[in-house]
Amino acid sequence: MAEQSPGFVWRLKDESGDATAIRPFGESMLVNMSVWSDVAALHRYVFETVHVEILRRCRLWIDRNDADSCHGRRTRSLMPSRRTLIAALVALTAWPAYALYDPAPAGPLARLQGEWRGELTYDDFSNPGKLVTLPTRVFAALASPTAVTLLYEFDDGPTKTVYSYEQMRFDFAGLRVVWVSGAEQPEESSYRMVSSDVDGARWRIVFESTDGEPDRAVYTLETDGAVLTFRKEELDAAGAKRLRNEYRLRRVPPSTLVREPAARRG
Repeated sequence: MAEQSPGFVWRLKDESGDATAIRPFGESMLVNMSVWSDVAALHRYVFETVHVEILRRCRLWIDRNDADSCHGRRTRSLMPSRRTLIAALVALTAWPAYALYDPAPAGPLARLQGEWRGELTYDDFSNPGKLVTLPTRVFAALASPTAVTLLYEFDDGPTKTVYSYEQMRFDFAGLRVVWVSGAEQPEESSYRMVSSDVDGARWRIVFESTDGEPDRAVYTLETDGAVLTFRKEELDAAGAKRLRNEYRLRRVPPSTLVREPAARRG
């Protein structure tokens, strides 16, 4: 059920795809671990689907443990190895859990969190000047106070979905943006932050490449909380702009909480 839910990214399974087969603490203890695009997506799955019916009966088949769950944020695009996850579970059972108080998100980064849907339009490299548009979905979540993790889904044909994983780190004091792209072979690029302006609900940030290429890449990200645009342009030596790609997205509102009928409460 989890794999078909919006916001699901990954779960711990063995080579055969069985999510219940890995039992490092013995046959009597089942290990369940999953990764979600953001907290809102996980909350919807746990409390707003039929999963909540299972949760209501958990005392019938779950023994209480002082440290029986752990909620964390992915700090990199790459998924951890199974050995690392099991080691983390061992550490979790050995020590009581304490609340961590981290800094608030830097600047306006919290405005990017959530699910976005819309279109990607790009200049076809194989046919310059021809613009191609793809239906696109983006999941954004904070990995740290200064970093945003992004999962892209592109509908590239009737039966083909393309995925992309990225992370962007914003150094507002140092006027720098670090962009890590890819999951299998991550590539890191650094950009100079030209401007970052907040006007009420609207945030607009511009950053550009610093690699000395003849055509300078300029990125403009803008959002008012409901609409998100992210555009890449190239500037030649004469200052002429050429659009390379542009995302035009709208925020997907959280689903309405499904309440239990009054006759069944209590």
